[in-house]
Amino acid sequence: MQACDSRMAIMAALTVTRAASFIESRRPRLPHFNICYEIISTFDITPVTSAEVIAVLEDYLTEHADSGVLAAQIVSDMSFSNRTVRVTFDPAIKGFDVGLFESVNPFSNLAEFVGEPIAFNDGVGRRLRSAIDSIETILADGTSLGKLTTAELYRMGTGNELQS
Repeated sequence: MQACDSRMAIMAALTVTRAASFIESRRPRLPHFNICYEIISTFDITPVTSAEVIAVLEDYLTEHADSGVLAAQIVSDMSFSNRTVRVTFDPAIKGFDVGLFESVNPFSNLAEFVGEPIAFNDGVGRRLRSAIDSIETILADGTSLGKLTTAELYRMGTGNELQS
């Protein structure tokens, strides 16, 4: 890993194709490039888009809504702006009032539920954390249902501190 010096950092800024081609052409002469090639080839360096953030989280929530998770069934809006995901919950969608929803909701902070896709050290989590600083959850009337940073979510999911 130490062999991945500043030259490798510069290559990370290149397009995936150019970086892979550069490394592949030097692979026979420089054995440490084999390790670096494996590391760099696993990264997707295309920028994360707002549409991608929303799509991943919507897919996650839809999957849970289809499985009967009430919190996922009452999401009324989701937005991504200034590196913050904001998810709005409206219990009226399912005929609940706020008090009844709060009594059956198992989460003291709904950002923990919404943020699960970015809480782990998998490809999706690593990729989305590069674009998201926090997840904020609110009721339709604007009342906060909780907010967590990506570092807090990562710590909850992995038990480790997020390295910057």
